[in-house]
Amino acid sequence: MPPQETKKHPLKNSVTAIGDKQPSFDQAGDDITAINELFMAFKVGYPMQYHKCFPDDATLTLAKQFWRQSLSEFAPQHIHTAIIDMGHKCEYLPTIHQFYQLCCAQRASVVSDLRCADPAFALEEVRLPLAEQQAQLRKLKDTLAAHKKSHAIPREKVRAEK
Repeated sequence: MPPQETKKHPLKNSVTAIGDKQPSFDQAGDDITAINELFMAFKVGYPMQYHKCFPDDATLTLAKQFWRQSLSEFAPQHIHTAIIDMGHKCEYLPTIHQFYQLCCAQRASVVSDLRCADPAFALEEVRLPLAEQQAQLRKLKDTLAAHKKSHAIPREKVRAEK
C-alpha cells in the first residue's frame, strides 16, 4: 500500500492528509489560526475586494486584530464552519456584522445538535399533536375535579360549625 499523500496546511506548519476538510486547532493560538484562515478565504474567494480593502500589511494587521476581537466569543470551529457558509451565502466580501451572524448560526446549530443528542433535551423538544395535547388537558381537568370532590367539605358541615 503506497503512503498517503500529504500536504502542508496553508495557515499552519502541521501536515494534514489530502482531503481533510477541517484543520485541527491547537490549544495555543487557535483563534489566530481561525482568523488567518478567514482572511485566506477572503483573499481566495473575493480577490478584487480583498486587495482593495487591505492594500498593505499595516491595514491587514489592523483588520485581523479588529476581526479577532469582534469574533472572540466564538470557538474556532464555529468560525471555520461559518467560512464555508460564507462561500455559499455572501456574494461580496462580508462585513463583520454579516460574518458574526454566520457564526451565531453555527453556534446555534451546534447547540441544537447537542440538544438532540441528549435525551433530556430531546424530550423537551418533542411537540405533541394538538389532539393529544387537548386529550391530556381534559384528563388533567377531570382528575382535578375528582380530587376537589373527594376532598371537599360538605356545605352543611361548614354552616353548622359557624
